[in-house]
Parts: sequence; C-alpha cells; structure tokens
Amino acid sequence: MAFVTRRRCGTERIARRPCRTTEERKDLKTKRGPSKRCLLFRRPNSSRPFFTPYRNPAVLRHGGDLPTYALLLRASQLEDIKPQELEPLSQERRKVVASISRYARAANFRRRVMDAYGNRCAVTRTQLDLVEAAHIVPVKAQGTDDVSNGLALSPTIHRAYDNSLIYLDAGYFVRLNEQQANALRDRRLGEGLEQMGRYLNSQIHLPAHKAQWPDPTLIERANRLRRIPGYC
Repeated sequence: MAFVTRRRCGTERIARRPCRTTEERKDLKTKRGPSKRCLLFRRPNSSRPFFTPYRNPAVLRHGGDLPTYALLLRASQLEDIKPQELEPLSQERRKVVASISRYARAANFRRRVMDAYGNRCAVTRTQLDLVEAAHIVPVKAQGTDDVSNGLALSPTIHRAYDNSLIYLDAGYFVRLNEQQANALRDRRLGEGLEQMGRYLNSQIHLPAHKAQWPDPTLIERANRLRRIPGYC
C-alpha cells in the first residue's frame, strides 16, 4: 500500500497516511454498495436506473425529506399522484415533483412508441435515429400516453402534423390540408409542398401488433381539434 506524506504548518512533524490505489477504491465502492440516490430511482429488478432526477440541482435542494423522496420515487415510476398529496409541500417542491413526473412519462411514452414502430417514421419509413414520438391528441387537450395515441414521426413530418398541414384519415392514409397549403402559398412559403407530395395519399407504416395501431376515434378527435376541413 502506498503512503502519502503530509506536513503540518510550523512543525517538523511528518504524518503518513495510506493512499488507496484505484483498484482499492473500486473494491471499497463495491463493498459499500450503491448510494441512496441511485437506489431511489432504480428500475425494479434491474441495476440500471430508470430515471436520474437527482442530477437536477432542484431535486437535491428540495428533495431532502422523506415525504418528498417518496413522491419523487412514485413520480419516476409513473404512478398517479393526487393533488391532495402535494398539499403539504411548498409550491417550489410541487413544481419539482410535477416536472419529474412529466419527464418520466414522456420518456416512457417515447420508448413504447419507438418500440411499436421499430424506430421508423410512420410516414417516410426512415430511421437514422431522427424519429420522435408524437401525440395524436395533444397532452394539453387531455391526450393520453397510450401507444394508440402515438405516432413515430420524423421532425419535419411531426411539425407538419402538429401545424395541421397534414393529417390522417380513418383508414390511416396521409392527407394534405389544402386550406393550410393555400395559406402557405399566399405567404410565399409553399416551397417543399411538391416534395411532401410523395408521402401523401398513402397508408402509414403501422406497428406489427394491431392493438398498438392508432385509435380511429382519437384520429377523428385530433382532426376536430386541429380544425381539419370536413371534421370540425
């Protein structure tokens, strides 16, 4: 074992203490086990953390008591938290718990939608690690995080869908919203509509399991919310 020499100020006394090697430090860390913060957000039956909000300074600052820790744990495990359970917490701590719940649900939604569609855009069929999980009915309109309310879309197609430029019909065909397209042409922003035309009037790529297909009732509801002609 190596030693490190330390001198005290104003004296000639030399103190020697052991200096642990890298291997010894690793062994000591293994014997001690994972920290409490690592255990807090560990996936059940897994050594891999599901979500690590303890890296967020706000969590470290406001999650230092057992009630808050318990709520953060439940939020990271996608459990529903009733409003009355948040009442004892301060306003700032409520925001922390809400943000952790939102991020955990978004990550879980994205993972399940990407798995269902094989990491492939439902419209363009491309992968390239550029695909996003889109809600058919937006969350702000009480849309759920079920796979049947999700679509895997490339960023440009995602924006076109959210901005009502394109939409789906009940048969899962991609359609162009002519009203939005004409508005873009009037503003001289119609460049690219021809390129997008190659994906129009064709059925989207659907998941292998029919239970994961988009729900037609949600598609119709989304079209009404986005004021698609013929639905509103």
